[in-house]
Amino acid sequence: MRYARDDRSRQVVDAHVIGERARFRALSCPSCGARVFYKSSIGQSPDPIFAHYSHQASPDCENYYPWQGIYQVPSLPAQAAARRKPAVEDTPDEFGLGLEDADAWTVYLRVPEITPSELGSVPLRSLTSAFVEIESGSGRNRLPLIDLRPGVGFARLAVSPSTAGYKVVTTGSWPSSLGQRRWQAGSRGLSPRGTLFRRRHGEWTRLRDGSPVQLGEELRVVADEEHPPPQDCVPIAAQAVSCKGQIWRMWRLSLPETETGQFARWLESLEIGAIEPTWEVRFASVPEGVLADGQTPVFSSGRPLVARLRAPNRGARADVSLSNGSTRLSESVATPAGSDTVFVQFSVAWPGTNELKAGYDDRSALPFETRETEGLSKIKAALARVPQLEISIGEIVIRAWNQPVEIVVPRRTEELPAIGMRPALDDVRVNMWWEGAGGNGAEEGASPEIAMRRLTALLEMRQRTYVRIDGGGLGRISLVLRAAAKRTTAVLPGVIRKLRWIGTGNNQEHGTGAPLSAWPLRRLAALDRGLLGVSRNRDSRLSPLFVRTVREIEPR
Repeated sequence: MRYARDDRSRQVVDAHVIGERARFRALSCPSCGARVFYKSSIGQSPDPIFAHYSHQASPDCENYYPWQGIYQVPSLPAQAAARRKPAVEDTPDEFGLGLEDADAWTVYLRVPEITPSELGSVPLRSLTSAFVEIESGSGRNRLPLIDLRPGVGFARLAVSPSTAGYKVVTTGSWPSSLGQRRWQAGSRGLSPRGTLFRRRHGEWTRLRDGSPVQLGEELRVVADEEHPPPQDCVPIAAQAVSCKGQIWRMWRLSLPETETGQFARWLESLEIGAIEPTWEVRFASVPEGVLADGQTPVFSSGRPLVARLRAPNRGARADVSLSNGSTRLSESVATPAGSDTVFVQFSVAWPGTNELKAGYDDRSALPFETRETEGLSKIKAALARVPQLEISIGEIVIRAWNQPVEIVVPRRTEELPAIGMRPALDDVRVNMWWEGAGGNGAEEGASPEIAMRRLTALLEMRQRTYVRIDGGGLGRISLVLRAAAKRTTAVLPGVIRKLRWIGTGNNQEHGTGAPLSAWPLRRLAALDRGLLGVSRNRDSRLSPLFVRTVREIEPR
């Protein structure tokens, strides 16, 4: 239909006149009162129209003409693109502004990390003398470059609320192979009338300039104390923050379900539009991988997939479509009574680029890839290239993920074996736990050098100890340190006969001499109880020979 009613102004608007501005307004059908939305074209017709939302209009309405799918929709020109999605400043190369939601709230700048390709072979220790500084209205704050090493995602640096922009500069001694241009940028300041923050990946991140808000969603706004949000948003104020003579305050907002006059005027002052809520589509299945963009999941073709669909309100219905190239399948789903979430199961039998969409709304589109299932040999080859934690104790090499290995600790008279650890990476950190007769303990985030020193100290105790070393993705190693067993003396029968012969001679009367000490007698008792016939009070010149023979068979 060509005409619709604007719910805010109660005026009938023309689709040919209002154009793209209709995307940010709440509209209804003049005949039946059901909700409608703006379409820049339909089928082969280039003329814009208003259309009913799925399952929200009666077929009896004179303006209700369901889409039959007769025509092939041509590619749309740039001006007929789908309505914009709410977007925040969260791209990997962007210095976005974030908000810490607390009564003592804080604004911080999100500083992107160094990529592995940028770091290359630069050692991490060389990053400790380089810094990223942020200039704001209240001074400078700086961040060590080591805090931006690969794997951190974003570092966060608190800044003062200010209308002036935030300038990012580089200082200190930077490695020559690491470019500084990417960290010589800036970010716009706060608007006194209000800066909106949307929750994204667990953080309150500032809305991108020109991004619309979604009716009914929860937001945060930071504004001058003299520009509070309207009461339609049910604002809850946090404490005020003073910076350079200006008083700032944060409010927690719950946007209304429909555009009211006061709320619409407030959004207009912020140059922000409002859009209807849409279905949220997410995968419940775990993907096998992710494309280089970091957003598109990859699944195996033919595998059963489960998607989680969250409706804007409870008891809603929508058509869910699955597209693969020129092929599209659709099915109607509805949320259970009293719930706004429904799960759907499907599979894609062929590899390619796919898209799952709810309600034919591009904002709910979820792209994903399907690929052929990897062979077992290829998976094993890929796993073999992943470095594993290894510890060498003398000639024994213990690798991660194996069963616990028992290590016999040398005697105190013997030298301890050398200890080594692999892989030799600068940023390797391990967690250690040990439990034994000598006590229990733990080391978290220990470097390889500290871990090897700790393991050496446990070996020196020469007591039974259970040790577990966890290297995260490198694997886990379990050790059992055991003290060496005491040696037993094995005496040959010929030696026993020799000792008996010497003992017999020692008992004969040959004058006076030094008697046998207690030590030979104790050793005789350990070797053979029958040798105790040697008298301690009777001695002879054979006594030194007797003692020497005992010492020769003494265990080493």
